[in-house]
Amino acid sequence: MTDYRSKPVPSELGTRLAELHNLDDPPATLGHLADQLGGLLTRLASTDTVESLLCCGSTSRHQTVIEGQIIHTHCVLDSLMLPAIRNRPAIIHSTSPRDEQPIHVTIDRDTVTADPPTAVMSLGVARYGNGSIYDTACPYINAFTSDGAYQRWADATPGAVTMALSIGDAVTLAADLVAQTRAGHV
Repeated sequence: MTDYRSKPVPSELGTRLAELHNLDDPPATLGHLADQLGGLLTRLASTDTVESLLCCGSTSRHQTVIEGQIIHTHCVLDSLMLPAIRNRPAIIHSTSPRDEQPIHVTIDRDTVTADPPTAVMSLGVARYGNGSIYDTACPYINAFTSDGAYQRWADATPGAVTMALSIGDAVTLAADLVAQTRAGHV
C-alpha cells in the first residue's frame, strides 16, 4: 500500500491550489499539500478557530455527528477534519453532488469504515476565477459511492480540476491538516 503523502497531485490542480491559497509553490504530492495547507489553516486560525471556519450555520450535504451533536460543514473534507480537531469518534454523512447517493464514514480511534466500501472523495478547485474557499474549493470537495461515480461527475463538471482519494487517504489527509495546524500553535 502506498503512503498517501507520496501520491502525486495533478499539475493543473497543484497550480490552481497554489494560486487560490497563495501557497509558496504548487504542491507536487498530497504530503506537500498537507504541509502547505496546514500552515494556511494556522494563519487563518489566528482570527478565528479552525472549527468555526469549517462549520456552516445552515444545513448542507455534509454532516458530522460527534457525541450526538450534528455539525453541518461546507465540504466533506471539513467533515473529516472535525473528528481530528475534537479527538473524538464520529460518523460523517454526505451525499454525492450528482446523484445524491448517501455515503457514510465512521471514524473510530483505530479504524475508518466507509459505507459503501467503494466510496471515494474528490479533492478539487474551480478551474478558473478567484473568490472565497467556500466558492472556489468546497463545491469540488465531495464524497462519491465509487470511483466510477466520481468519474461521471468529474466528466460532467468541466469548470473544476479534481482528483479522487480513497476514503482512508482522505481521513489521513484531514488528520494531517489538523496536526499541521496544531503544530503551528505550539
